[in-house]
Amino acid sequence: MKMLKKEFNKLTANEIAKWKELTAKGTPFSSPFYQYGFALLVSRCDIIVDVIIGYHRENIAFILPLQY
Repeated sequence: MKMLKKEFNKLTANEIAKWKELTAKGTPFSSPFYQYGFALLVSRCDIIVDVIIGYHRENIAFILPLQY
């Protein structure tokens, strides 16, 4: 497993799509606080948002948002 810290505003379209898939309704990570939309709103309030992206065999396994 590999992990990468990335600035929220530098995510690719593929990473955003995977994030939304991983946190879709009915998944274990469907909490509002894990959602891309929540992180987007927080970032628009001049709060620093980073994400930790976890990879398993070059595929995104999880995305964890961090708000400072």
